[in-house]
Amino acid sequence: MKITTAKVFALILFIIFSGMMLLYLWIGKLGSENLQADKLLSLQINAQDALEQKRPDLALKYFDKALKTLGDSNDKARAAVFHEGRGLALSGLKRCPEAQKEWKEACQLGRQEACKRTCSP
Repeated sequence: MKITTAKVFALILFIIFSGMMLLYLWIGKLGSENLQADKLLSLQINAQDALEQKRPDLALKYFDKALKTLGDSNDKARAAVFHEGRGLALSGLKRCPEAQKEWKEACQLGRQEACKRTCSP
């Protein structure tokens, strides 16, 4: 088998192209992780604003979206914050049994403030 300049050139181009594709995929993965983090932060801020404006119905929607976006992530600290906030929104809507469940979930995930929360209908 004779190695020609064309074969060497083709091999070099293939290696360069493969490297570029791997780099592109790696950078894309990093970008999507940052995008999800930005979306979660935005949802959290919007939900907190809605709670401050006495709009628990709107806050509940934001916390629901945040938990759905978080999905099966291992980010327990962030999930605990969202469950606690969801509990606050449910408490504002006078849905105390559901609020207690959310606070219990947040407490189990390590959010100590949620362990002390109470709701009165």
